[in-house]
Amino acid sequence: MCSCQRQAALPSVQLGECPLVVEAFSKTKNSFNGFVIVSINGMNMGTTSAQGPEDERWGGLDISLAPGKYEVMVKAEGFEPAKQDVVFVGKEHKPFVRLVMTPMPSVSEK
Repeated sequence: MCSCQRQAALPSVQLGECPLVVEAFSKTKNSFNGFVIVSINGMNMGTTSAQGPEDERWGGLDISLAPGKYEVMVKAEGFEPAKQDVVFVGKEHKPFVRLVMTPMPSVSEK
């Protein structure tokens, strides 16, 4: 028998009337270009647009979803993935997800 555990499948992404704002930024100046890939429940939803001055870049993406629970994950080259769960209870509920991008350690730091 396999001793590995199965992960529960994430529900499918349902587009709807609940607005979600996803932002990603890095506390490390001059190392982040503001572009991250946003996925929800494992489904690629797009790439953020870069915002802000060059030394304080951040990325933002607006998505409208149906009520439910979702896992939001962002990925960018050279940074650790960041994720957060969000629950929509109705279109009046307007969650805002702000994720911090942490640079991956360099080879010399490992």
